[in-house]
Amino acid sequence: MPVMTNEIILPEFGYASPALVCLVSDQPVPNLAVMLDPAFAAMPAVLVAAPERIAHGQFLAHALDRHGIVNHLVELRDGFALDRLREDFARLRQALPHGVLLNLTGGTKPMAIAAWEAFDRVSDRTFYVDIRNDTLVWWRPFGAPQPLADRFPLETLFLANGLSLDVSLPPNRTPPHDREMQELRQRLREHLGKDMKASPGGGGWLERLVFGEIAELARRDGKITDCARSFRVRESVGNIGSANEIDVAVLRDNALWLIECKTGHVGKGAGAMVALFKLATLRRRLGGMRSGALFVTTQKVSEMVCERGRQLGVGIIDRSRLGNLQGNLAGHLAQPPWR
Repeated sequence: MPVMTNEIILPEFGYASPALVCLVSDQPVPNLAVMLDPAFAAMPAVLVAAPERIAHGQFLAHALDRHGIVNHLVELRDGFALDRLREDFARLRQALPHGVLLNLTGGTKPMAIAAWEAFDRVSDRTFYVDIRNDTLVWWRPFGAPQPLADRFPLETLFLANGLSLDVSLPPNRTPPHDREMQELRQRLREHLGKDMKASPGGGGWLERLVFGEIAELARRDGKITDCARSFRVRESVGNIGSANEIDVAVLRDNALWLIECKTGHVGKGAGAMVALFKLATLRRRLGGMRSGALFVTTQKVSEMVCERGRQLGVGIIDRSRLGNLQGNLAGHLAQPPWR
């Protein structure tokens, strides 16, 4: 249980201009997307966290440090007691005399109420991030919705979620060259023309093909800002903790997509089910609510597996859909990732 003090402890901000105030939650993207948008990136950031969210605030601060954004983390005395929150935000208001841009997307509901009440000066503006379309919505004073830029790379998203990349297996961002893509596509056609239960020589070729198709999509789709393959993500900041290997990862419209590629025999659905559960778990841990997952396999999967994929929010591209691999990848990535 947090130790209660008589007053909130505030740093010496020393800001000579308005600050961007963000309420911290366990979902960093609605704050991160704003703070890294070129329209706001020059503003100092004040991360306001309830005691139980301090670790998430620290993760977010690490991500901002990576981009050279000035930031301070402020710990509230309580995240739910409205009387204390009103006092804390009143003091924060006094410490930021030049006005703020207030992001109300995160935090607890009592935090949002107290912040809304406190920052009502002419020099203050308040907004909310609509994650359905990655848009900033101005609430006070009212204004037209503002699309957010798609700027941050995979490393920044992972840092903001308290994760890190394994230095022994970093992301591979080099797409296959044209001749290799031709060979990979030919290999896929040959595979589809035969009743193969597994791929001779392993299934790394499918991973390279999927990554190559996405790299080509990225040249036409400006919402795809980063993609990488064959890397490991660790469950802590620093090269320690348990690790998960990722076949392909894509950032599109500030949302993370994880893709697992399988060419081996998936049995009577058991292998596919394991892959689906793994993807459903990983996407929430690595990307939060605004994330998606795809399972790509050279085998035909059953309707039961497809239904389980729908229940888990994992898209499936199986043998019957591989004839138009790039088109099916584009179709999935264009869908809302939280469906």
